[in-house]
Amino acid sequence: MSDAPSCLCRPDAGDVCAKARGRRVGAVLRDAGWRVFSAACLAGESALGLAGDDDLTEGVGVYGRHAAAPSGSDAHRTAAPVVHKPVRVRLPAGGDRGRRPRDLTEGLVEMTGSPQILGVIPARGGSKSVPRKNLHPVAGKPLLVWTIEAARHSRRLTRWVVSTEDAEIAELAQRHGAEVLPRPPELAGDEVSTLAVIQHALAHIPSDIVVVLHPTSPIRRRDLVDASIEKFLSSHAESLGTVHRDYSYEYGQLMPRRQEIAPRLVDNGSVYVLKAELVRAGRWLGDRLAVFETSREEGAEIDEPFDLWLVEHILRYRWKDQRRPDALSRSQHRVTVASKRSAPSKGVL
Repeated sequence: MSDAPSCLCRPDAGDVCAKARGRRVGAVLRDAGWRVFSAACLAGESALGLAGDDDLTEGVGVYGRHAAAPSGSDAHRTAAPVVHKPVRVRLPAGGDRGRRPRDLTEGLVEMTGSPQILGVIPARGGSKSVPRKNLHPVAGKPLLVWTIEAARHSRRLTRWVVSTEDAEIAELAQRHGAEVLPRPPELAGDEVSTLAVIQHALAHIPSDIVVVLHPTSPIRRRDLVDASIEKFLSSHAESLGTVHRDYSYEYGQLMPRRQEIAPRLVDNGSVYVLKAELVRAGRWLGDRLAVFETSREEGAEIDEPFDLWLVEHILRYRWKDQRRPDALSRSQHRVTVASKRSAPSKGVL
């Protein structure tokens, strides 16, 4: 991790809310126990490799996402931010030298009175199917901005950042009030998973829970992020993902009536809520899963040019009057125990 960035790019000085969040988390980081964690990360002990993920049970009807990652990436460039260097502390002498802390989040809830919830928006500069996708205009604003606004509306996120290696994306994010976490170029390649990107964020910002918001899913009702967090906490799950109902069936089957098709709950990538310790262990899905069901519109994801057209029309002509908290057609969660099959991680964004 010698190439990992040692600074966080904060938004303009006028963003009082972001400063307040930074002060709260900064107070936690100054605790002696977290100095050991910071030093361990700087020493390169935070693993960014992948471990075998757990898939979902066969009877649940929840389907995972594809593993294909967009290709292409820009050279590593960083904006000209205000630099906040992490605390560099010498590791303890004697038998404790080089030993990983037993629990990297131990005591965080006790110190603050509530779980520290980190929001991460992964937004790299490279994209194969739609070049510079995160900057592409959609319904009057860059694609990334829709997700930045969703994070900004959240009341449950303790802190949230945009993870990127691209200077233009970093500048756009800061201009819209986001804090930027510079990402090293080795975490912006075609084969890098989102899991590795989130591990990198947690290595710099210790938290209890991490919320992943992909810019490629820009349609979210105003309280979707907080509602997903609430479901995650109330269900005592290890990981939660948003899903929508899908009534498709394979060619070759007898064509049933739609009322007779058992719907599948399809992972749509709008919001993921995960225990931080699960991510640090190299896993995306825990043994106890919860899902939050959204409308079909919120399941729209941009992977190719046609998706841009579809999302543009939804946002302009169908969604503009449906951003109220009660606009979601279905809002429910389910919890189950996962089996031990392997599931691919989503490609990096």
